Amino acid sequence: MIKTTRILTRTDDTLPWHLDEPYRSTILTQEFLDYVDSTYAGKQTNQAWTRSDDKLSITFTNAWQSLEDYQAYMNDPICIAMFARRDAHNEQFGIIAHPTSIEET
Repeated sequence: MIKTTRILTRTDDTLPWHLDEPYRSTILTQEFLDYVDSTYAGKQTNQAWTRSDDKLSITFTNAWQSLEDYQAYMNDPICIAMFARRDAHNEQFGIIAHPTSIEET
């Protein structure tokens, strides 16, 4: 099993996260969420995100059954399309995505 952690940071707490509406519904579409639920059920065993007290960062953590399952998700064309929408949003608003860390659990 592995755990992935990714942190997003912003310089001002008025800049919108991709999780905030109206952006969320166009970036994390219901179609995408349903696809991930059905395709990666049992492979992604836990996911969570937390905002920092100062509201300037969000930390995403995910547990995966294996590194191969995580890599399949990261290389999935449907996921890549969502990543592109999310990354464009982050670039537009100056939100920094730090590299994902991966650790075995």
